[in-house]
Amino acid sequence: MNEEAEAVAVEVFLQDARLSGTYRQLRSRLRLVDMLNAEEETLELEDVRIWLGAQSNPMSCPSMSLTKQKILAAIPHEPEEMKRKAALTNVLHPTPRTRADVTLILPPIAVEGMAHLSVGAGSIGLRNFAKFFPVTAAAVHVAGEPSRQDGVVLVSRDNIVSYSIRPAPMLRAV
Repeated sequence: MNEEAEAVAVEVFLQDARLSGTYRQLRSRLRLVDMLNAEEETLELEDVRIWLGAQSNPMSCPSMSLTKQKILAAIPHEPEEMKRKAALTNVLHPTPRTRADVTLILPPIAVEGMAHLSVGAGSIGLRNFAKFFPVTAAAVHVAGEPSRQDGVVLVSRDNIVSYSIRPAPMLRAV
Protein backbone atom coordinates (compact mmCIF):
# COMPACT_ATOMS: atom_id res chain seq x y z
CA MET A 1 0.00 0.00 0.00
CA ASN A 2 1.46 3.34 -1.06
CA GLU A 3 0.54 6.06 1.43
CA GLU A 4 1.16 9.74 0.86
CA ALA A 5 3.41 11.38 3.44
CA GLU A 6 1.73 13.83 5.81
CA ALA A 7 3.44 17.17 6.37
CA VAL A 8 3.89 18.43 9.92
CA ALA A 9 5.20 21.89 10.75
CA VAL A 10 7.80 21.61 13.50
CA GLU A 11 10.01 23.91 15.57
CA VAL A 12 13.31 22.53 16.82
CA PHE A 13 15.48 23.98 19.59
CA LEU A 14 19.24 23.38 19.47
CA GLN A 15 21.86 24.73 21.89
CA ASP A 16 22.56 27.90 19.87
CA ALA A 17 19.86 27.88 17.21
CA ARG A 18 16.15 27.49 16.59
CA LEU A 19 14.76 26.01 13.38
CA SER A 20 11.32 25.76 11.88
CA GLY A 21 10.47 23.55 8.97
CA THR A 22 8.32 20.76 7.63
CA TYR A 23 8.70 17.16 8.68
CA ARG A 24 7.17 14.60 6.34
CA GLN A 25 5.80 11.53 8.05
CA LEU A 26 7.33 8.83 5.89
CA ARG A 27 6.24 5.79 7.86
CA SER A 28 2.63 4.82 8.27
CA ARG A 29 1.16 6.04 11.58
CA LEU A 30 4.42 7.22 13.11
CA ARG A 31 4.28 10.65 14.72
CA LEU A 32 7.25 12.96 15.26
CA VAL A 33 7.91 11.58 18.77
CA ASP A 34 8.12 8.07 17.28
CA MET A 35 10.60 9.19 14.62
CA LEU A 36 12.72 11.01 17.20
CA ASN A 37 12.88 7.79 19.24
CA ALA A 38 13.61 5.60 16.18
CA GLU A 39 17.11 4.28 15.45
CA GLU A 40 17.97 6.74 12.65
CA GLU A 41 20.57 9.30 13.76
CA THR A 42 19.09 12.20 11.81
CA LEU A 43 15.76 13.91 11.28
CA GLU A 44 15.04 15.39 7.85
CA LEU A 45 13.27 18.75 7.53
CA GLU A 46 12.19 20.70 4.45
CA ASP A 47 11.60 24.43 3.90
CA VAL A 48 13.81 25.24 6.88
CA ARG A 49 14.25 28.61 8.53
CA ILE A 50 17.20 29.00 10.92
CA TRP A 51 17.67 31.55 13.69
CA LEU A 52 21.12 31.73 15.28
CA GLY A 53 21.20 33.26 18.76
CA ALA A 54 19.38 36.59 18.91
CA GLN A 55 19.35 36.94 15.12
CA SER A 56 16.08 38.52 14.01
CA ASN A 57 16.27 37.64 10.30
CA PRO A 58 16.32 33.89 9.68
CA MET A 59 18.39 32.10 7.10
CA SER A 60 16.54 29.74 4.75
CA CYS A 61 17.40 26.32 3.41
CA PRO A 62 15.30 24.00 1.20
CA SER A 63 16.19 20.93 3.31
CA MET A 64 18.31 20.04 6.28
CA SER A 65 19.40 16.92 8.18
CA LEU A 66 19.46 17.36 11.95
CA THR A 67 21.50 15.15 14.26
CA LYS A 68 18.88 13.97 16.76
CA GLN A 69 21.28 13.83 19.71
CA LYS A 70 21.75 17.62 19.41
CA ILE A 71 18.01 18.39 19.55
CA LEU A 72 17.00 19.85 22.93
CA ALA A 73 13.27 19.96 22.22
CA ALA A 74 10.83 19.93 19.32
CA ILE A 75 7.32 21.33 19.00
CA PRO A 76 5.13 19.57 16.44
CA HIS A 77 2.27 21.58 14.94
CA GLU A 78 0.22 18.61 13.77
CA PRO A 79 -2.86 19.02 11.57
CA GLU A 80 -6.19 18.45 13.36
CA GLU A 81 -6.77 15.21 11.42
CA MET A 82 -3.48 13.77 12.70
CA LYS A 83 -4.41 14.77 16.28
CA ARG A 84 -7.80 13.04 15.89
CA LYS A 85 -6.13 9.84 14.63
CA ALA A 86 -3.73 9.86 17.61
CA ALA A 87 -6.60 10.42 20.07
CA LEU A 88 -8.56 7.55 18.50
CA THR A 89 -5.52 5.27 18.71
CA ASN A 90 -5.10 6.16 22.40
CA VAL A 91 -8.76 5.28 23.04
CA LEU A 92 -8.68 2.01 21.08
CA HIS A 93 -5.26 0.91 22.35
CA PRO A 94 -4.74 2.56 25.74
CA THR A 95 -1.31 2.38 27.36
CA PRO A 96 -1.23 2.62 31.16
CA ARG A 97 0.48 5.88 32.02
CA THR A 98 1.28 7.91 35.08
CA ARG A 99 1.55 11.69 35.03
CA ALA A 100 4.07 13.99 36.64
CA ASP A 101 4.45 17.75 36.83
CA VAL A 102 7.92 18.60 35.54
CA THR A 103 10.31 21.52 35.29
CA LEU A 104 13.16 20.69 32.91
CA ILE A 105 16.26 22.78 32.20
CA LEU A 106 17.95 22.26 28.81
CA PRO A 107 20.02 25.44 28.41
CA PRO A 108 19.16 27.83 26.92
CA ILE A 109 15.54 26.65 27.33
CA ALA A 110 13.34 25.47 30.17
CA VAL A 111 10.10 23.51 29.84
CA GLU A 112 7.33 23.20 32.44
CA GLY A 113 4.25 21.03 32.12
CA MET A 114 2.82 17.53 32.47
CA ALA A 115 4.96 14.52 31.48
CA HIS A 116 3.27 11.21 30.73
CA LEU A 117 5.27 8.08 31.58
CA SER A 118 4.74 4.39 31.13
CA VAL A 119 3.62 2.88 34.42
CA GLY A 120 6.48 1.30 36.33
CA ALA A 121 7.52 0.41 39.83
CA GLY A 122 9.59 2.66 42.02
CA SER A 123 10.09 6.39 42.17
CA ILE A 124 9.77 8.64 39.16
CA GLY A 125 13.12 9.73 37.70
CA LEU A 126 14.68 10.48 34.33
CA ARG A 127 15.24 6.76 33.71
CA ASN A 128 11.45 6.40 33.39
CA PHE A 129 11.36 8.63 30.31
CA ALA A 130 11.89 7.64 26.66
CA LYS A 131 14.79 9.30 24.85
CA PHE A 132 12.30 11.91 23.56
CA PHE A 133 9.10 12.27 25.56
CA PRO A 134 6.06 14.56 25.41
CA VAL A 135 5.32 17.31 27.91
CA THR A 136 1.75 18.56 27.55
CA ALA A 137 0.22 21.88 28.61
CA ALA A 138 3.79 23.10 28.31
CA ALA A 139 5.27 26.49 29.08
CA VAL A 140 8.48 27.08 27.14
CA HIS A 141 11.01 29.62 28.39
CA VAL A 142 13.80 30.58 25.99
CA ALA A 143 16.63 32.83 27.13
CA GLY A 144 16.06 36.35 25.80
CA GLU A 145 12.51 35.66 24.51
CA PRO A 146 9.03 35.92 26.05
CA SER A 147 7.68 32.70 27.60
CA ARG A 148 5.09 30.85 25.54
CA GLN A 149 2.47 28.14 25.95
CA ASP A 150 2.46 25.08 23.67
CA GLY A 151 0.15 22.06 23.64
CA VAL A 152 2.96 19.51 23.32
CA VAL A 153 6.74 19.83 23.54
CA LEU A 154 8.93 16.80 22.80
CA VAL A 155 11.90 16.94 25.16
CA SER A 156 15.27 15.19 24.84
CA ARG A 157 15.95 13.28 28.06
CA ASP A 158 19.69 13.18 27.32
CA ASN A 159 20.00 16.97 27.15
CA ILE A 160 18.33 17.72 30.49
CA VAL A 161 20.87 19.25 32.89
CA SER A 162 18.54 19.97 35.82
CA TYR A 163 15.00 18.89 36.63
CA SER A 164 12.17 18.72 39.13
CA ILE A 165 9.66 15.87 38.86
CA ARG A 166 6.58 15.93 41.09
CA PRO A 167 3.83 13.29 41.01
CA ALA A 168 0.67 14.84 39.60
CA PRO A 169 -2.19 15.26 42.06
CA MET A 170 -4.79 12.53 41.84
CA LEU A 171 -8.11 13.52 40.29
CA ARG A 172 -10.95 13.21 42.76
CA ALA A 173 -14.62 12.65 42.01
CA VAL A 174 -16.80 15.45 43.37
